[in-house]
Amino acid sequence: MYEIRAHHGLCISFFRGEGYSEAFVANMLKITNELKNNPTVKIIACKDMVCENCPNLDSDKCIFEPQITIYDKLVLKLCELEDGSVINWNDFIDKVKINIIQKGKMKEICGECKWAYICFEKHIDI
Repeated sequence: MYEIRAHHGLCISFFRGEGYSEAFVANMLKITNELKNNPTVKIIACKDMVCENCPNLDSDKCIFEPQITIYDKLVLKLCELEDGSVINWNDFIDKVKINIIQKGKMKEICGECKWAYICFEKHIDI
């Protein structure tokens, strides 16, 4: 079963091949391709498979962990899920789209993310 950090539902929705490094981008492309098959995923608020090649990962924790955990908790709350919820990927992305993207809640979750410009530039109807 795939484990996906809650706020990564937003990151994956807007991913366009940019990232911290070639290894990070390659991993993200692999993950996004696998998720197209609508697997069952466990939505979590800690390190996941996306984090594996992130330069901000230090000893299994993000160096920005306090802020990132807030992102996760907001996504979980707005999507009416709990840490550890098991759901099909497409159902999770539908919740992200309906409860966060379409309601204009992205800035309050991840407006300070260094990659936010990608999300705010990309057409909102994903």
